[in-house]
Amino acid sequence: MPNAVAEISLQALPTGGLQPRDALVLIGLPASGKSTLASQLGSALPAVVIVSSDAIRAELYGDAAIQREPARVFAVAHARLHQALVAGNATIFDATNLEAPFRRRLLAQLRLWGAQRMIGLWLDTPLGVCRVRNQNRVRVIPDRVLERMHRQLCAYPPTLEEGFDYLVRLAHA
Repeated sequence: MPNAVAEISLQALPTGGLQPRDALVLIGLPASGKSTLASQLGSALPAVVIVSSDAIRAELYGDAAIQREPARVFAVAHARLHQALVAGNATIFDATNLEAPFRRRLLAQLRLWGAQRMIGLWLDTPLGVCRVRNQNRVRVIPDRVLERMHRQLCAYPPTLEEGFDYLVRLAHA
């Protein structure tokens, strides 16, 4: 399977190209644009299942801001990803996915569940832009938390060695 790294702007992102059983893993800070991108891609592409950790929190607890029981949230997310891949669908996993050890385990599991291509989409949005967007959200994340998450992502930037077949860095334009 080919390995490729690309750096493109958000305007250049293709709206096609996902195949059945592709696993698209979004990576980025809160307010980097992951959910917006997932929604746009989901609307443009047939037979794509979006699995969102925030949507699962909202289902389980009535509010996406409730950050308790991450093991339960991600168990539900993994079950949905598994079900979608077994059914032959492409998937988009909308979560921060900040740490390399987590991404490695996730990609290994997705491969076991039948994912054909692992595609990482890293929304490399500057911290300052995320801060501004965050202040305009309904669910505002404390600045100290956003900074901690930024340090995590800087410590664990995504790489092909984690198991991605393709890794696309979407630089903020």
